[in-house]
Amino acid sequence: MSIAVEGLVLQAGDRRLGPVDVTVAAGERVLVTGRSGSGKSLLLQALAGVRPRVVVGGRARVDRPCGVVFARDGLELDRSVLDNVVVGDDSDAARVRARLLLARLGLAGLEARTPATLSGGQRRRVTVARALVRAPATLLLDDPTAGLDPGTAREVWAAIVELAADAAMLIASPDVDVIAPLTTRAVWLGLDGTARTVSPSALPAPFSPRPLPVVLAP
Repeated sequence: MSIAVEGLVLQAGDRRLGPVDVTVAAGERVLVTGRSGSGKSLLLQALAGVRPRVVVGGRARVDRPCGVVFARDGLELDRSVLDNVVVGDDSDAARVRARLLLARLGLAGLEARTPATLSGGQRRRVTVARALVRAPATLLLDDPTAGLDPGTAREVWAAIVELAADAAMLIASPDVDVIAPLTTRAVWLGLDGTARTVSPSALPAPFSPRPLPVVLAP
């Protein structure tokens, strides 16, 4: 298995999550969802190793190389879009792949721009390209379609699936209507800290259909 989580228990302040059990093999996509505050981001941060102190029990293994998308994009504002994607690997091969990824994600022609000149949705797509550029074995994606309109969200998610078809993916997202159709299983996190594996078709749908922006008349 590329991602293996067994009896994982997390504690952050008064929030407790688990035990969580999930395995994701190469080529599988598993959605982690639940209402706001259920611990979706917490789980992915723990698995990525950025919050090791929240782990109070159980075991987890995430094969490397691993691509990660966090809720905060972490882009360097003084560097170009292309440089942000290839950060840590300035080889010609990395730059060629980065340009191909940016084009596939609808950002062709923006390689020389800086993140400060992009919309929130465009910045989100830059972080996705950065996670994919090294063709990782595993992907931990925290709300990869955040800030995107419904049509663009579906296009970007379909592109991720195509570009990383062989990767094991764990995707934390409330976007059940967008993400679930292209996943194999889902893990529902309850506000009481429980975690249960279900079929994507059996998910509760408190977020679906995706709400449209509210436009207030002047």
